[in-house]
Amino acid sequence: AETYGWEAYDDYMVHDIMIPYLQSGELFPLADPDELWGYTTYEKGASVLHMLRHILGDEDFYASLESYYDHHDFETATSLDLRDHIELVTGDDIDWFFDTWVFDWGFPIYSIGYSWEQSGSDWDVTITVKQDQWVGPLFVMPLEFLIQGSSEDSLVVMWNDVQSDVEVFTVPFEPLIVRFDPGHFVLSTALLGVEDQPAPPGGGTGLMRVFPNPSSGTAVVEWPGLEGLAIRIGVYDVSGRLLQTASLEPGSRSLSFDGLPAGTYLVEGRSAGNLRQVTRLILL
Repeated sequence: AETYGWEAYDDYMVHDIMIPYLQSGELFPLADPDELWGYTTYEKGASVLHMLRHILGDEDFYASLESYYDHHDFETATSLDLRDHIELVTGDDIDWFFDTWVFDWGFPIYSIGYSWEQSGSDWDVTITVKQDQWVGPLFVMPLEFLIQGSSEDSLVVMWNDVQSDVEVFTVPFEPLIVRFDPGHFVLSTALLGVEDQPAPPGGGTGLMRVFPNPSSGTAVVEWPGLEGLAIRIGVYDVSGRLLQTASLEPGSRSLSFDGLPAGTYLVEGRSAGNLRQVTRLILL
């Protein structure tokens, strides 16, 4: 996507990668051998690489990948192997990132506040950050804030490694607005609108599956973690055209595809808490 420009890459990362993971309800660790092929494996995995690239910078990021590939091509490799090659190339400890984003679960939910006051010819901007996630670890991340004035702006960075953080930044202009994570480099609920915040059940959800798949006309929808909730289903063709809808109540997860010709379809599931997953179905 980046070959079409940074704006295209940013749009792809936010809307096709990061937001779908946040809305999936999945909360298990990225390095979880019991759960494969879902949003955590692909969308969170891609988000983690996106964040790593920003943290390391392009030179160290690609040099680390080259070292990783050179030593493990045609072999089995692990997340720890990738971590070790990053540390070998950069000379820096990257455990603070891998321990939470790869080996632990969930994502940060930030509550952020801003205020500013004049100090001589400058302005002091106070930024407060609190992590409000109900599960998972305390996430350590460099958080960027864009302080914007009428004719100039300043990008500042807060190293957030505590649950409640306060830092004051001084700028030589009167602020008008402060924007959190303007480059979209942090996988957090700040990427969503206020009304779109996900609310998965306490243990999170698993991967939504439709089986049998391929199917000959009738299938069962399974979405672990949401057994007691209704699921709204939409069936789409590969061009994105909505062909069929259904509401599946608890205890009744059977879905009929009568009238649909053989082919490949996308089955979208939605449930309470703004949760959404999509899976592929083949009809015979």
